[in-house]
Amino acid sequence: RYPMKSFTLISGILITLLGVFFFANPTNLLAIVGWLFALVMLISGVSSLMVYFKRDNENRSFFQLLQSIISIVFGIILLSTSAWVLSGVAVTIIASAFTQGFQAHRQRQFGFSGQPALSIALICLVFGLLLFSAPFFSAFLIGRLVASLIIFTGVSVLSFSFRLW
Repeated sequence: RYPMKSFTLISGILITLLGVFFFANPTNLLAIVGWLFALVMLISGVSSLMVYFKRDNENRSFFQLLQSIISIVFGIILLSTSAWVLSGVAVTIIASAFTQGFQAHRQRQFGFSGQPALSIALICLVFGLLLFSAPFFSAFLIGRLVASLIIFTGVSVLSFSFRLW
């Protein structure tokens, strides 16, 4: 029981200190998050491409193929360059918004409700345009928000640790 107490205390302190560091330096956090986003984008694109090729020809969508290729290309670009991470993320989100909009249009052509896909497309478009128009301000806000969440997590772990004592 004693190792659990000390582990939660030490991890709570370290998480809180990490959050404070990232709050003071939001660009470092953005670089890490951007790299992780690029890696997830690349993996998502590859897995979506594999799903596309596993489907029979009747169930394949050109827009799914297009979105997979865009994700793979931007994932590779973002992994190779860190200077334009936020602009690259914004362009990817805008491209994804357009492909979602086209998918919503196709769903409506076949008699399905394309409202959820259209709503997601509009949200992605607005968010992408905001990121693209003000990347440094967005980076600052995103960095501070995530750092605040890390601090909150550290304080939560610390409070749990104090309850164990």
